[in-house]
Amino acid sequence: MPQLISNPIISGFSPDPSACAVGGLYFAVTSSFHFFPGIPIYVSKYLVTWSHLGNAINRREQLDLAQSAAKLVINRDGHTLVATGGLWAPTIRHHKDVFYITCTNTRWVNGEVQFRNFIIQTSDIWSNSWSDPIFFDFHGIDPNLFFDDDGRAYIQGSRVIDYSVQPSTTIDQFEIDVVTGQKLSELKTIWEGFIRVDAEGPRLYKRGRLYYLVIAEGGPFEHHLVSAARSQNVWGPYESAEINPILPSAETTSHFQQTGHPDIFQDAQGEWWATVLGVREKDGRCPMGRELLLTKVSWPTANDWPVLAPITPEIEIPESSIPDSGLKDVPSLLPKDAFLEIRNGPRKQYRSSNDGLKLVLVANPADLSSLIEAPAFLGLRQRKLQGTAEVHIQLDDQLKRQQFSAGLTLYKDENRFLDVHSESHSSSICFRVHNKVESIDQSTKFVLETLGNSVYFRMRYTEELYEFSYRTSNKDKWVMVGSVDSRDISGFDFTGSVIGVFAMSSEPDMEVTFSDFVIDI
Repeated sequence: MPQLISNPIISGFSPDPSACAVGGLYFAVTSSFHFFPGIPIYVSKYLVTWSHLGNAINRREQLDLAQSAAKLVINRDGHTLVATGGLWAPTIRHHKDVFYITCTNTRWVNGEVQFRNFIIQTSDIWSNSWSDPIFFDFHGIDPNLFFDDDGRAYIQGSRVIDYSVQPSTTIDQFEIDVVTGQKLSELKTIWEGFIRVDAEGPRLYKRGRLYYLVIAEGGPFEHHLVSAARSQNVWGPYESAEINPILPSAETTSHFQQTGHPDIFQDAQGEWWATVLGVREKDGRCPMGRELLLTKVSWPTANDWPVLAPITPEIEIPESSIPDSGLKDVPSLLPKDAFLEIRNGPRKQYRSSNDGLKLVLVANPADLSSLIEAPAFLGLRQRKLQGTAEVHIQLDDQLKRQQFSAGLTLYKDENRFLDVHSESHSSSICFRVHNKVESIDQSTKFVLETLGNSVYFRMRYTEELYEFSYRTSNKDKWVMVGSVDSRDISGFDFTGSVIGVFAMSSEPDMEVTFSDFVIDI
């Protein structure tokens, strides 16, 4: 019987994908922006199921994410874009037994943007041990690493000129020493794109004697499309495909919208595929943000240009195309290893059990709306459109004498989050809705007679709605404190939804225990 690949292949918060095939396995990475650990790595045997293997940025000393605040930008259509800083658009490549990742750490410093581009590498991707970054000079984003047949390495990137003019970016290239980051050639513009609007996400491939340059254009939202060019020389000139765009902007009736940012690879049977990003949008709602999608790629002999098939919810593949590799099951992260922090905060800000059900956070004064400081927060990516998250906060008498807030949140960035939390100093339960883009900042307080030794919080979510509740005993009925239309957490943003717990206090070294932290993932 035929097998089905279901889209998205990785659901929830997994934008800007890059993928490569190595030894009968497939590896993919995505952007992580202001979350730590950064650059998640996914692995699959035969494209049907994927496991979260590790994170390439997993040591605090590797990279500083302190300047990864989001900036609100008005785009050319008049929409407010939430441009979250941090780790943008990684590319994963494999060459002579070494995996390489190139990426941009985008920082907002004194209102100005800084692009810090780097290379990291590992000879053992299973070890979760990656090198410290080797930085290289490039004023732009989305660096792609390409190894030519002669062993020379080249960076293609989206050089930022000025987002207020057209073309605002160009695809530039230079030769690089991957060990030192030294430029071995001058920087050269090799293509301005098909529509010459936001040429980004370059990928360079060699097929036969031709070099194929595939890029994203039109911006990362409703005008997103994919175009291609080719040349007989790595330095160009590059000829635009007469069939451009090779993946048009999604029709408004399509299940998946905003599709683009592709990476093309070949499977063990010689079939071609592309990973792309896209959102599942319904009536203006896409709360989980951009997800990782897969589609077939063909090379029609009439023109020999790559053509990406329209994105569909399911892709049928013959059983014979699934290899019997004989490999053991691919490992996946334990829940505790999949936790995300906001930026890279203090080293000892939390402890967790192996199953991730019990967490101890060291509270600090930073709120979820903090621009620079790292709140005491741990979360997991929302992976389903419908589910429940619950947590139990244990309060001993000593803790209740302190001033603190602790609770459950649906968080995207400092501009947009929902939460329910307890306040010790007011013996109350608070429900907050914060969306700076929509000028929403609401707080509702429910005063309790006494704050007991336990408080339980629950968030139930669907594609349309988030509902928040509390109770003070596991025998009591849930009391709903508020609900939010998922439109109020959707928008023109880079990140997806993360469900987590947080603790805030000005008291030093105050620990808050969260137990039975369960999310439908």
